[in-house]
Amino acid sequence: MLKASNVKALCSATTYTDGDAIFRSGDLRKVRRIQVDDATCAVSGLVLGNFGYYHNVRITLNSRKTHLLDSYDCDCYELTQLRSPCRHCIALALAMVDEAEEAAVSVPFEPAADPEKPSADELLATLQED
Repeated sequence: MLKASNVKALCSATTYTDGDAIFRSGDLRKVRRIQVDDATCAVSGLVLGNFGYYHNVRITLNSRKTHLLDSYDCDCYELTQLRSPCRHCIALALAMVDEAEEAAVSVPFEPAADPEKPSADELLATLQED
């Protein structure tokens, strides 16, 4: 599963902060995720830039690799200057972190019939402590 710490390790602190701000602002549009095989998925989207137009962003995630980000591409000028993922790529990657976390949390829970077992609220509280 892709984690924010994996994404943070791919770029400078400034790029991560900028990408996180883009992600949180909701400036991602038309995000598409295509499962290529059991370990690889391609993700594309449009990210609103500073001057009011959208950047085409594409990343490939591979669960077999340590850092998980297999490739990245964006049509912004930053990408050629940084030689690492730009803030637009980071924003798209963070959308995949958010998707993975939502999937992990939204697992249906059936209450236990045994009163000795913890309730759904108790289990959720335990998960949130971590």
